[in-house]
This record gives sequence, structure tokens and C-alpha cells, in this order.
Amino acid sequence: MIAIKERPILREGILFGIGIGIFQVILGFIASLVPPGVASWIAIIGFLLTLFVYMYVGFRITRETGALKKGAMAGALTGGIAYLVNGIVSLVATLVNLDAIRLATQATLKTPAQKAAITNQVIISSTLFTLLVLILFFGVIAGAVFAFFGGRLIDSRRRLAAMRSGRKT
Repeated sequence: MIAIKERPILREGILFGIGIGIFQVILGFIASLVPPGVASWIAIIGFLLTLFVYMYVGFRITRETGALKKGAMAGALTGGIAYLVNGIVSLVATLVNLDAIRLATQATLKTPAQKAAITNQVIISSTLFTLLVLILFFGVIAGAVFAFFGGRLIDSRRRLAAMRSGRKT
């Protein structure tokens, strides 16, 4: 526990990553219960809030450590953990409903030209690949980029304060 308190990147990354991951799971569950138009708005709000959290983590870590790079690293960790939490829940839901997903996919793709059979292995592989792309792209990369921008907010505030006080940076 002491090691996490001494490492702000880990502390904030894990805390906000788990929090935003659980929030995304709850939003996904709510979105599945409402009409598609409302679900779209819920997804947009969740997306914007996620980006805001990445920026906030970058802002906090850059303010605490004074290093912009550490803010971006905390954002990447936050994003990776958030989408890992979301991915684990999605994978469990896929495994629980595997046969229903396979049958629905086979019924959707049932055409005379379709020769390949949709198996459980194909469903699991595509789910894992999608989750990997989501974790890497949106979680880690977008987390780092938006945390960097959040860190730039505190960095530009410091420069502005230094210019007003007559110091050079």
C-alpha cells in the first residue's frame, strides 16, 4: 500500500482506471435497456466523460510531479485499466452467451455464398481481438494523448503565472 502512495502514476492510474471501467460497464448495461436513440446519447456522454477523466488525470499528475510525461503515462495507465475492466466484463458476457451469439451470427450470415462455418472459436477470437484493439487504441493511446493535453493546461498555467510575476521559464 505504501508503494502505491509513493507512486502517483500508479495510484491515480489504478484508481481512475477502475472507476471509469466500472462506469463504462454500468453505462453499457443501461444502454442495453433503453431505446437506440437514448443509447446513442448515453454512449456519447460516456465517451466525453472518459476523455475528461483522461485529461483530469493528466492535469493532476502533472501538477503533482511537475512532469508532463508522467501525466501522459498516468493517462495511458488509466485508459488501459479502464478498458481492461470493461473487456473482462465483455469477455465474461460473451462466454456466458456464446451459443446464442454463435446462432445469431450464423442466422445473420446465412447466405448461399457463405461457406465458412461460424464456430465458438471464431466468436471468442473476434471478441478478444476487438478487446485488444480497444484497450490498445482507445484505452492506452487516447488516454495518453488526452492526459497530455490535460497536463498542458497546468503547464501553461505555470508559464502564465511565471510571466506575470516577471520570471522567465
